[in-house]
Order: sequence, then structure tokens, then C-alpha cells
Amino acid sequence: MKNATMTRLIPMDAAVLSYLIEVGGSAPYSAIPAKLFSGTIPEGHPDLVTQGLVENHGDDVRITAAGRAAVSNAPNEAPYSIGAARYAGRWNGKPQKAVRCPSSTGYKTRAARLVEALKGRYSHRERAYIVSPAKAAKFEKLYADGWDASAVTGELEPPHGNSRA
Repeated sequence: MKNATMTRLIPMDAAVLSYLIEVGGSAPYSAIPAKLFSGTIPEGHPDLVTQGLVENHGDDVRITAAGRAAVSNAPNEAPYSIGAARYAGRWNGKPQKAVRCPSSTGYKTRAARLVEALKGRYSHRERAYIVSPAKAAKFEKLYADGWDASAVTGELEPPHGNSRA
């Protein structure tokens, strides 16, 4: 009687894909650290095998080309960065700050919506929003606290579960 290979479902987790790339693309299922798994797979949710990102080969788990592409296309950039504005002039004797909000999708990110709500002006030459040092500090605090801005009205929205009180 042939040994039947059992298809193991692997949770949809980027950490597992990254681990497989680090070890050369293939590893025994038992060698994948348990801490990389986010937990069990809920009924009806996708896993790495059914998504075609990994394949089971006996006891080995191998990453596919689609899995490598998913890891390389994953946004690993910071949500924003703040630096000195190179081309913006001084305001009240203080150099301006440039808040860069990269987006891999083309849509405005939470950081871009928030800095725009704080009346930051976009400079195509800088490829960033130009704000004063005080507004840059306020932006960092609001972003860290979980604030957002409406994509439609541009008004500040408090973190979920909090009121404006």
C-alpha cells in the first residue's frame, strides 16, 4: 500500500513565507517554528496551500513562485517619514518639515489623510506634504494615538472606540 501524503493546511501568514525564503525555499513541516503560525485556520478562510503560495511535497513544504512574489510585493515600507523640506522656504524663521506618505496601492494612506487634515500642503517637487515643525510633532502624536481623517470631508476622526470628548 502506498503512503498517502496528507495535505497540511498552513495558515495564511507572511511570517511563514518569509521563513521559507530565508531557509532556501523548502523546509520540513516539523521544522517550521510554531511561533510563526498565527493560530488555527477558521472554517472557510484561505490558507497558503489552497492559495497556491506553498506546496506540500511529502513532509516538506516548498514555497512557489507565487509565494515568492507575494512576499516581494508585500509593503514593507514605513507608513510615513519626516525630514527637512529641501525646497520649501522658512516660515517664521523655522525650516519646514516634509512628511512623506508612501503608498503601494495609489490610494491615500491614513498618514496622508491625517497630514492633509492638519492643513499640510502637498509639494510635487518634494513628493511630500510640507508642514511646520509644530504640525509635524502634532501629526506624529495623532498618528501614534490612532487618529484618522475622513477621506470624503477631511475632518479628523478619533480612534475607534473613543469619543471626541
